[in-house]
Amino acid sequence: MGSDRNSAFSEKTRSVLVVRLSSLGDIILAAPVFENIKAAFPSARLSVLVKKNYAEAVDFLINAQQIIADNSFIPQYVYPVYCNFAD
Repeated sequence: MGSDRNSAFSEKTRSVLVVRLSSLGDIILAAPVFENIKAAFPSARLSVLVKKNYAEAVDFLINAQQIIADNSFIPQYVYPVYCNFAD
C-alpha cells in the first residue's frame, strides 16, 4: 500500500525546485541526486535556483528544465526541496 501512495505522490508532483547550490563542490556532489529526483518524479519540471556564477556548471552537469541564476535570493543554511502538486 505504501508504494501506491508513493506512486500517486510522484504522479501528482508538477514541479520540483532545488534551492541553494552555492559552491561548485555542492553542484558536483549533488549531480547524481538530480537523476534520482527525475526518476522519482518523471513528469515533474525540475528547476534549480543557484548563484549566477554557478549557472553554467549546473547547465553542464544537471539536466534541469529551468535554471534560475540569482544572487539576491539565496538563503543561508537552508536546503529546501519544494514540490508543487496538481489539483
